[in-house]
Amino acid sequence: MKCLPIGLTAYWLVAFFFSIGAEGKPLTSQELVVSKPQSITSITLASLDQNEKPWENIPAFEERPYVYLGPSALELATGSAPKTRPEITDRLKEMGDRFFPQIQQQLKISEVEFETWPTLDDWGLVTWNISRYRKNESDEWKWLDASLWNKPDGDSDPTEPVFTKVLDPRLPEDFDKLFNNIPAGLYDRPIFGAAVWTTKDGKQAYGGWLDSSDLATAGTDLKNSGLLAHIVFPPARFNGKPKSFVVQVTSGAVIWPGEISWTSEVKRRLSSQKYSPIFTKWPHDFEPRYLEHVQRASGEIPVHTPSGKVIDFRKMGSGQPDHHIVEYLEYLKTEHYEKKIKSKIPGLSIELDHFMWQKIPEANLIVKIPGTLPRDKNRPIIFVDHVDKAIAEDHYAKTNEKITTGGADDNGTATAAELMASEIYAERYLEKPPAHDIWLFHITGEEYPGSSLGARHQVGRMLKQGQMITGVIDMDMLGHHPEHSKRFQINPGPTAGSWKIAQAILNASQIHAARWTPIVRLPYSRKGYDTQTDGEVFRLVGYDHVTSNEDKGLNHRRGDKNYHELGDESSLLDIPYASDHVKTLIEAAAELAGWR
Repeated sequence: MKCLPIGLTAYWLVAFFFSIGAEGKPLTSQELVVSKPQSITSITLASLDQNEKPWENIPAFEERPYVYLGPSALELATGSAPKTRPEITDRLKEMGDRFFPQIQQQLKISEVEFETWPTLDDWGLVTWNISRYRKNESDEWKWLDASLWNKPDGDSDPTEPVFTKVLDPRLPEDFDKLFNNIPAGLYDRPIFGAAVWTTKDGKQAYGGWLDSSDLATAGTDLKNSGLLAHIVFPPARFNGKPKSFVVQVTSGAVIWPGEISWTSEVKRRLSSQKYSPIFTKWPHDFEPRYLEHVQRASGEIPVHTPSGKVIDFRKMGSGQPDHHIVEYLEYLKTEHYEKKIKSKIPGLSIELDHFMWQKIPEANLIVKIPGTLPRDKNRPIIFVDHVDKAIAEDHYAKTNEKITTGGADDNGTATAAELMASEIYAERYLEKPPAHDIWLFHITGEEYPGSSLGARHQVGRMLKQGQMITGVIDMDMLGHHPEHSKRFQINPGPTAGSWKIAQAILNASQIHAARWTPIVRLPYSRKGYDTQTDGEVFRLVGYDHVTSNEDKGLNHRRGDKNYHELGDESSLLDIPYASDHVKTLIEAAAELAGWR
């Protein structure tokens, strides 16, 4: 698990609202430095976003994924009809009604307009990006930074707005933040892709949210260009186009654009339901087999790889140029799926999907158990884990050296869960296959500095193909639980389909995890951890999904013993607890796949 913690056709609806559209592809740094600047007073920032189909190349989390205010990325990719009005939740309206008057008060201006759009904060929670302000339509836009924000005393909501930061590429520290693909800090990432480039006075804009595939060239082009980088998370998307709003505040009263359709978040609940299980017996050695898979993933049991090496899989950071991630996935592909599973599941598809990230070889392992339904009716249910490991915080604090943890809990417990699922399904398959496919994704790069790079790569592929699914069960840390607690979490997304998956997990838990207590966390709850996992990538583009994990939330995850530390070893896991959780998820996926 990761540790840390939106614009269109130019027109005025009323004096305080406009939006401009942009089409095409992101500019390169070379195109930017020879382009003609535009007066910042005559354009919206949204008009600088040239990324026509961002869902096919999902931005990294340092740039922030787009927030969709109408059709989701999935709906856009599959040709759904456009919406007539951008949709924003009442919860965001309530935030804005608090945020904007406070900033107006700090500015000491009786009437003010802000350019703004929904975005994500460092915890993956939706908030407002407030980039610029002006007195009125005839005034010049001015950049807005966090110096004008003071959180009100007694405010119980910890969510805060996001502001612009200015970096000068001529300064070594700022250059490193922008262009070093693996910055020096433990949780730093290059933020070049989130930059809007302007003249020194900030009044002329050259472009924004550029192509970040070649940071070395971008650094050469822009270091001595005389331009400044304003770090602004990308505008929201409405009907696929970039979207920003101009919000007016008069004497503390917020006047919202009339085109916004305010929506209430649907309050969903799960219920206790009578359930007849698909799996009534489990292998007597389920727990020791599961533990052995965890220990191989954590490096406690070295393995012989297909290339003949003996590796303990301790170097498992996606940002380490000589990492073992690809070799580990090759090992799973050959030694587990091809040798143990393939002969029992006719038509089993095993794909090692190689790709490059920041000039480092990466890969995802995609395994597909075929169902009986034809393609046009088949909606796969997908298991997702991440096989990379976090940088050990304790070792880094002492030595400034970046080495990865053992990763037994985070995330060997989830990788082992998928391996056990494949074994259980293989034994049942010849007797009767499922109706829908079951896919097993072993994903790279969830941890920093990758920030879900493997999930972003795979989701981009799925959207390009217009892939429809039943949903995703994302697993991240299954083996620890707080002292005296017997709980594990079910974290559904906001969609009805996500809650259907959650209901299947809850039903299965009554049979296979009766000695434990499942806790259902609401979407965006700080008591859950969904927004800090690969599950967020699937949720943000519109796929139904649930993240299931041990009972840890945003407010108390950090500081837990051995989390993101060298001591994340299997000896500290509660294997019966994790095993029952895994059996529950295996059952739920089979139920969702129609395996009756």
